[in-house]
Amino acid sequence: TFGSNPNEYNAQVGFVKTVGEDYTYPFRNIISHFEADDATFINLEGPLTESNNSVDKMFVFKGPKEYINILTQGSVEFANVVNNHIKDYGQQGYEDTLANLDAVGVHYVEELKTVVFTTESGLKIGFYALYACNFNPTPAEIKTAVDKMKAEGAELIIASIHWGEEGWYSVTSRQKRNGHDL
Repeated sequence: TFGSNPNEYNAQVGFVKTVGEDYTYPFRNIISHFEADDATFINLEGPLTESNNSVDKMFVFKGPKEYINILTQGSVEFANVVNNHIKDYGQQGYEDTLANLDAVGVHYVEELKTVVFTTESGLKIGFYALYACNFNPTPAEIKTAVDKMKAEGAELIIASIHWGEEGWYSVTSRQKRNGHDL
């Protein structure tokens, strides 16, 4: 989560004040690994937007649009934008985030979509992302997505599933079913 909840946005010990304009800070201690790998894939847990129109829920997060530099300076090539906070600032915040990713060439996968990404070494990776609290794919839907990525040349397929119940520390029956289906 690059950013903060609005009432803590400018807190002295919060993320925004800590990072400031030092966009290398979040990945400073692991950047050598990210730079040495073929591709770094992250979950972007919240929008990067200037919108102030948050949705009505207990926790909402956002980072300023300049935080896109955290990804580029952190050697991140790919982001999953399928989670429970990416639309905390509505459709506008979501669209701003995608535009910010597009502007710097960071690839991403959206919900119920697939993407085949070619790494620097030529490896083709298929990405499939779900927010499984909202959508529970059938085995047939999963197979269709996998077949689509294979047809597009994917040599490796990564399923990024954002799931679980807030405050719940056990695997749910739905998670078990989704896991077995995957």
